[in-house]
Order: sequence, then structure tokens, then C-alpha cells
Amino acid sequence: MKLNKYFIILTLGMLGWTSCNQSDDPLEPSGNYSPLRFEFPQGDNEWDYRIEQIYKTYGVYLIYKDVTAEDLNRTWVSAGTGDIYYGDDLPDEEVPFYVDFFEQQIFPYFTPEGIQKSFPVKIYMLKHLRAEARDFGDSNDGTGTGTGGTGTGTGTGTGTGTGTGTGTGGTGTGTGTGGTVIEENLPAGFKAMKWDGFDYWAISFTLNEIFGTTSEYSMKQKRSGIIYQIIANMVESGAILEPLDMRTGIDLETALRTKKDTEDYRWNRGIPNSILTNFGAGTRTGAAEQTSDYAQANSMISTYQGENNHEYFLNYVRNAMWFTKAEFTSKYASFPLIMEKYNLVVEYMLTNYGMDLEKMASGQ
Repeated sequence: MKLNKYFIILTLGMLGWTSCNQSDDPLEPSGNYSPLRFEFPQGDNEWDYRIEQIYKTYGVYLIYKDVTAEDLNRTWVSAGTGDIYYGDDLPDEEVPFYVDFFEQQIFPYFTPEGIQKSFPVKIYMLKHLRAEARDFGDSNDGTGTGTGGTGTGTGTGTGTGTGTGTGTGGTGTGTGTGGTVIEENLPAGFKAMKWDGFDYWAISFTLNEIFGTTSEYSMKQKRSGIIYQIIANMVESGAILEPLDMRTGIDLETALRTKKDTEDYRWNRGIPNSILTNFGAGTRTGAAEQTSDYAQANSMISTYQGENNHEYFLNYVRNAMWFTKAEFTSKYASFPLIMEKYNLVVEYMLTNYGMDLEKMASGQ
């Protein structure tokens, strides 16, 4: 009994010593969450110096080579059942475009502190980011094989036209505005962006976006998508609070109607069209705005309901980021509740957080 008594005392003492010594130090997450496995900077080119300065200022690593499938598919838990992501190293001649994009179109809209709190630790800048369906094999014999086709699509266009082509396993696209169109076979499953990485975001531009005369629309999609993810993360973390008057006078419970001449049509209730969180980048149509009355009426109300649901506020943020004030006003001038909430959000974000949504919309 005496031995057991001493053992208990010793154990309690060790537990107390351990807790005291760990109380001041946060636990480090396991996996490749924060420590960088890459050599950094990744070279001694001019852009490597700029990337290093970005890290020193914002705490974000821009990685453009040596990214493996393991890096792209790391998860918090098991391997999962979703798609498998792949991406290739960026050729040297494409890297400066990516660095310019972040330096000129992303970082100027935020303070370094805001980016450090809201960005992932790494951004993978990849050639042909793509997703492939996970192959579980044939359930009958436990094995499975598969091969992927090679895309043979081509795209052509001149002047202000567009050209598209499709092939088995790949798609080629081209757009022109009075200039050269670059033909490119995009792999099946090509993704413009990926936001849900374990500790990273990933982005991939097409050759036409980098070297051709791509539309400003495409660049605006990517700029808006990244900026919005930062804002959404800050709202989720509580760094940005929803305006107190955001829902004043708004009914988010009663069912909506699809006929515009009824008081329960969504625009009359202060509910504008939804803007996709990726602003249409990488989608089949490329459209940022959802306009279907039927879909909106049957699903929108539930989208905005629930405790700590900020989607009503965030959809206004996305609208203000996507449409210039003139564009938004031309669409909703006859709907006073929508204009009231739009002006509230624009002024609130600028006054309280220094984020000029109007400038984001115009790309200034």
C-alpha cells in the first residue's frame, strides 16, 4: 500500500510539472502544416528575390516547383474519397506573371497583418492544376486499371472572336481581342484554383492568360476569388464582423416567390442574385452570377438561415466586389432594400476595415 501511495504522489507531481511547462507553448500541428519542406527560395532568379520579399512581408510562401501529389492531397484525416489533385512545375518564363499577379492584384488590397491572419502558409503556383477521379478498382476482383486519354483539342480566334475545341481527355480554348490567340491543350479536369488544401491554396493560369490577349474578365475572376477567400476567412474567424443592421428589415424566413410582380420576389425582399464564391472561374459557363429564379426561390432562403450564418452578408460582399457601383445600380435601382444593404456593406467595409470593394470591382 505504501508503494502505491508513493507511486500516486510521484505521478501527480509529474503531471503537474508537465502541465506547467506546456501551458505557455501552443501545440504544433502534425504533418506539413507550417514547416516548409521545400528549399526556399527555390532559385536565385529575379523573381525568387521578389518571392522571398513577399514571404518576409506577408508570411506567405509562393511555391512554383517540386510540388508532389502528396503535397496536393494531404488531408487532416484519411486519404478520403474525393478527387486526386496533380500539378506540374511552372516553366521559368511563366513564374514572373504569377508573382506580378499577387504583387499587383492581390496584396495591395490588404495589410500585411490581414494577410498573415487569413492566407494559408503556402500558395502553390502550378502548371495545369487538375483533378482526377479516385480509382478504387473493380469491386469484383479487387483490382482495377485505367488509362487517361490525351487531349487533342485546339482553339483559334482572331480579332474580337473566340475559339474553342475539344478532344478526348482534354480541351483547348482560345480567346482574342484584337490580337494573338494561343492554342493550348488543357488536361481533363483542369482547375483554375483550389481553396481547400490542407495548408495551401493552388492556382493555375492558362497560356492565353499569361502570354495571350486574354479577357480582363478571366483575370477579374481569379483576383476576386482570392480576395474573397481572404475576406470569408476573416469573417469566419471573427476578424471581420457582420454589420449590426445587416438583417434589419429583411425577412429570411418566409418562402420566396418566382414572379417579379409579387412582394415575396427575392429582389423585393432585399435579396440580390447570388455570386459564386469562385466567381465562375473554371466552370463550364464561366458565369459568376446565378440568375435562375426557380433555383433561387427554392434554395436561397435556407442558404441564409441558421446560427452564425453570414452568407447573406457575404453575398453582398461578393456582389460589391464583382459589379461596379454603376453596374449594380443599373440592375437594382428600383429595389430600395437591395440598394440600402449594398451601400451599407460598401461603406461598412471601407470605414471599419479599410477594404474598398468598389476599387476591387473596378480593378483599381
